Formats: sequence, C-alpha cells, structure tokens
Amino acid sequence: MNLTSKSLIAVFLATALGLAATSAQAFRPGGPGPGGEGPGPGLMAGLDLSENQIDKLKAERLKNQKQMIKWEAELKTLHLDIKSESHKDQPSLAQVEKLARQIGEVKGKMIATRVKSVIYLRSILTPEQKKKMNEMQLDFGRPGFHDQKGHRGKRGNWGK
Repeated sequence: MNLTSKSLIAVFLATALGLAATSAQAFRPGGPGPGGEGPGPGLMAGLDLSENQIDKLKAERLKNQKQMIKWEAELKTLHLDIKSESHKDQPSLAQVEKLARQIGEVKGKMIATRVKSVIYLRSILTPEQKKKMNEMQLDFGRPGFHDQKGHRGKRGNWGK
C-alpha cells in the first residue's frame, strides 16, 4: 500500500470517528452535554420522590457528572490525537487503530455510566414509583411522539 492510500484511509477513519461521535451525542439519554446522563427532569417530576431519594440522586448525579466531564475531555484529546496522526506525511495506521480503540473504550464507559444511573434510580424507588416510571416511559410511544411505524403523530390531543 502506498503513502497516498494510507493517508486516505487515515483521513477516512478520522472523519468516520468524528461523525460517529456526533451522532452518539445526539441520541444519548438526557441529551448532549456533560450533565445529560440519566433520566430527565420531566420523568423525575412525576415520581413524587421523597427528600431522601432526591438527596441520594443529587449525590449520584454530581459524581456521574464529574466523571463524564473527565471522559469528555479525554475523548476530545483522543479526537485531536487521531486527527493529528491522520494529517502526518506518514501516518501510522497502527496508531490510528489504537486511538480508535481508546475512543471506543471511553464511549463504552460513558454508556455504562448512563445505564447504571437509571439502574441506581430504580433501586431507590418504591414499587409504586417503579410502576409509575414504567407507565410514564410507555407514554413516549403515544401518537404525540411517534407511532410504531416511526411517523410523527399529532401533538397535544393524543389522536382525539
């Protein structure tokens, strides 16, 4: 493989990783940003949480936010590294692959943290609150959001 082919592959990989990162941010629970992990305020407001539950969740959220900020900084650094490597006259495909693996590992940790936050929430809920949470999550399938075929439904009147 000649130098031009290697350079094109490296640039392609760097671009693909950047696009993957952007689309992953858009679909993560809670939305983009360092504080986006875990269930959103709309869901939480309807659960009638006790002061003790709220305090526990605030402490857990703060811990998770701090960790997510660290991982987001690490991701940005890795993206800069892979971009830098791909722009070299003789990029190392082994280095590009190593950086891509590291990016995947960090993203995996971020996803696991978000899922663990939902599991933690469910662990401190009463059976009644869990039932209510399940019902509220099912509401997202109503016509006001999207039907089973993915079509956007009517807002506000729930198909009346």
